[in-house]
Amino acid sequence: MPKLVYLDSSDFSKLSAPGGLSPENKEILAALREHKRAGTAIFFLSAVHISEAVHAAQEHKEAAVQRAALMRELCGSNILRLPTDLPKLELQKALGGEKNARLSPAELTSSSGEWFGAEVPLDEIPSRRATARREIDSLLFSNLPRHERRRRRSELDFRKKSSHPTWRQLLKNAARSSPVPFPYNLVEQDTVISWLLGEITDRQYRTDLLKIIHDPYVMFKYLLDEEKHRQQLYEALRKQGRDLADNTEISALQLITGLLPFAKSEIRPDLTIPVKQFFDRSETLRQIISSYDVNIEDVADQGLKPIIRSCPSLFVITETYRSIFESRAYSYLDRIRSGNNDPKPSKPSDFGDLLHCY
Repeated sequence: MPKLVYLDSSDFSKLSAPGGLSPENKEILAALREHKRAGTAIFFLSAVHISEAVHAAQEHKEAAVQRAALMRELCGSNILRLPTDLPKLELQKALGGEKNARLSPAELTSSSGEWFGAEVPLDEIPSRRATARREIDSLLFSNLPRHERRRRRSELDFRKKSSHPTWRQLLKNAARSSPVPFPYNLVEQDTVISWLLGEITDRQYRTDLLKIIHDPYVMFKYLLDEEKHRQQLYEALRKQGRDLADNTEISALQLITGLLPFAKSEIRPDLTIPVKQFFDRSETLRQIISSYDVNIEDVADQGLKPIIRSCPSLFVITETYRSIFESRAYSYLDRIRSGNNDPKPSKPSDFGDLLHCY
């Protein structure tokens, strides 16, 4: 059986450094490439890798492109689903009666028609084609006399297959004389023209587009030159970190309320037991499970722990929550004694490693 390998973001950076690799890293990279070639290792790429690898500023683009090239080389199409989708998929199996809800490699990875496991709807693609056709119509016919405009539109009706050869030549000539807008400039010219003419389906066109945006090298080299695009990618994936931060801060307020009786004393309590008790409460477990948009109204309190234990990523994240609260509890107590009853705000970036852990 091949090893399933999940490298850290820093591994991709160190093994693709623009200034050259150290002898040790050259040896490591050669070993990874050999394992991939021999089929003894399968490497996986996640959305968190992409978020952390994107260049913050244009001067860092070269390093980001080299990171992305290594990601593409090692991982290929082995792209994992979004991290916070995993507990929901596990819970669906567990609530369906499966004793071990561990996801298979196929269930963990993104399928055709998906972007990191998220379904990409077809809703906007037909309207984009209609908009493109209107823009082409305006460019070609708007300045013609009315009679000539009507004659030419009839000859070049998109619905007539007889007009397609003429359209192909016109569109290819136009592409040579003026820049093709994003994202059409990233897809093969014949594919775009076939889609505009209705010769290939919206679903096939979406598949071709997804092949491009699944490729980190193409994304970093061609799609993310504008700062707003890099920021959109960064924000889209960091939103999960913010959601986790919001959940922990809500529970932190409950924890602070429990610490208030100690605020005026010199006692340094052992908080391991109360934190564990807090995470053993059915109310807490229901809150954690329900955050993944599953219905557990029919699950008895005594069935909550077995469900969580059967779901690997959900179990890990629940234990991580508990560990976070335990480590922060003493800090909260000190804050309360200094007159500050507000929890220390979490930063979305704090949760990058947590998303990797999923």
